[in-house]
Amino acid sequence: LAVLLFAQATQAQDGKALFSANCASCHAVKKDLTGPALAGVQDRWPDQALLYKWIRNSAAVIASGDPYAVA
Repeated sequence: LAVLLFAQATQAQDGKALFSANCASCHAVKKDLTGPALAGVQDRWPDQALLYKWIRNSAAVIASGDPYAVA
């Protein structure tokens, strides 16, 4: 159980570090910055799988011609 809790804590720290390094300069939770606020993001995307693709490689989703991503 301790190993599982440690692994989850480590993953959370890794996620926070990734967000801080790659996203936080443009995104906040409840405030629009250069990019839109993150609150409610799942409700704004028509497809959750597409949102995951966007997070991993936004340029590829735009290049695919997806209307929401292009807009």
